[in-house]
Amino acid sequence: MNWGGSLFETSDSSTLAGAAQWIEGTLLGSVATTVCIVAVAILGLMLLRGRIAVRDGLRVLLGCFLLLGAPAIAAGLLRAGDITVAGEAVRGPYLPAP
Repeated sequence: MNWGGSLFETSDSSTLAGAAQWIEGTLLGSVATTVCIVAVAILGLMLLRGRIAVRDGLRVLLGCFLLLGAPAIAAGLLRAGDITVAGEAVRGPYLPAP
């Protein structure tokens, strides 16, 4: 009986991959944007009333920028890690040939 593939090959429609994509979409999509907007609005009101220190307010703003900018930051880090050796792109740390 042929099952059509090896046990060691991953299928493109795996349940875990679908769940991970859903979580990524939720955390980086409209839910994250809405949470950041509400957090910045509340933060502004608390700063105006003097209930929160400026340092703590800057921490919240930095967290929002990191959350919403995570895809761009990761893409930049991946581009910075690309190395060309003999006209061929190599990903990851460069290890010289033995």
